[in-house]
Amino acid sequence: MEAEVAPVLALLAAPLSIIRAVAVQEVTVLVEILPVEIAPEEIVPVEIAPVEIVPVEIVPVEIVPVEIVPVEI
Repeated sequence: MEAEVAPVLALLAAPLSIIRAVAVQEVTVLVEILPVEIAPEEIVPVEIAPVEIVPVEIVPVEIVPVEIVPVEI
């Protein structure tokens, strides 16, 4: 366990440029090519629902005069 933790602690104490260099050297990329199965196109029927028109009531807006009071600082 201690042998696994020591390199990590050394990296934490190292400058960022060294960490980047070590990280690039130790990365191994494994690529696995998986077979891809292409399913035949299936036509799905689309149901178009009728649009319901809802009447909108327009409410008049009341304009209230606002008095601006100067504030002394």
